[in-house]
Amino acid sequence: MEETAWPEEAQDDLRELDERSLPRGCAPRVHPKRLQCHAPCLGAHLPGTLAGHTFQVLTKRSARLLELNPEIDWPGNVWMGISVETQDYAFRIENLRQTDAQVKFLSLEPLLGPLPGLDLHGIDWAIVGGESGPGAKPLAEEWVVDIRDQCLGAQVPFFFKQWGGVHKKRAGRVLRGHIWDQVPVLAGAG
Repeated sequence: MEETAWPEEAQDDLRELDERSLPRGCAPRVHPKRLQCHAPCLGAHLPGTLAGHTFQVLTKRSARLLELNPEIDWPGNVWMGISVETQDYAFRIENLRQTDAQVKFLSLEPLLGPLPGLDLHGIDWAIVGGESGPGAKPLAEEWVVDIRDQCLGAQVPFFFKQWGGVHKKRAGRVLRGHIWDQVPVLAGAG
């Protein structure tokens, strides 16, 4: 098998990924300067090198993602997501939808306002969470319930990550008496 020369920063990122154990629903975040070096690697190298793993790639730079899309041979184990914090950034959903990624997800976190009327067509998963840490803005329950209801109506798996706040562990992740842990069920999985 031929060895592939990777840019040094990509090698560093792979070492970091290999050393971490990430809980379900938490995605490694790719720095915008590194997304370009990852683009050719995503399709050609990650799946073969780390078969059996699922990579959740998350970006706020949906326009850049759309530019890079033709360079990527999207494998099924690379899930592509975009962040949408408020209605002002809902345009990112359309950019994601236009990519050839086989699994597309929304990271609606930190959710800083309501997101009524989301177009969830072609979206495979939605993750919602509040802002955490000092100075965190509050997360309104009605925003979360509305998104959950939109997901249920569109048959999009819904994952509620956290209420957030200064003491996020104490605030928990129970929404109206239920923990929402839905994840996409993929063809051939089982």
